[in-house]
Amino acid sequence: MKTTKPDDTIESVVDAVLEATRASPRQQRLLDLARFVSVILGALQIVIAMPDLLRAPGHMVHSSRHVGAFAIAIGVGLIYAGLYPHRASGLVPPLLALSAALAITCAVDIIHGRWPSELSVHLISPVSAGILWGVAHAVRPRDPASGQRRGPRSLS
Repeated sequence: MKTTKPDDTIESVVDAVLEATRASPRQQRLLDLARFVSVILGALQIVIAMPDLLRAPGHMVHSSRHVGAFAIAIGVGLIYAGLYPHRASGLVPPLLALSAALAITCAVDIIHGRWPSELSVHLISPVSAGILWGVAHAVRPRDPASGQRRGPRSLS
């Protein structure tokens, strides 16, 4: 009968987990690029939102400041997700909801003959959602036994 030391078992489990979660060089380059793009999009979001936040008193200033503050929060979230990719999955649902809402409002504006002048600004949200989905998917842990990526943990 073979005896195993506890250290051998721990080392083999650690090795299996590390091997299962290791990305290929190509995957790592894509993840690094997606993280970089997330940080850039976050910074761009903050810069674009500043005029709304700092707008001089006038028509609908209060609403404009709320929109600016929300956009800055999204920008900070994008930067945070780029720096800490294991947190990216938490930002995907709000960005998808924001992207859907912006798409609907843009479509309504176009139907009524108003071309949104900030259409390119509205593209930041869906592009960011796609980038973050990719980052969140890439950093999901793999099951050491099957090598398959694990989904979200169940609450039960």
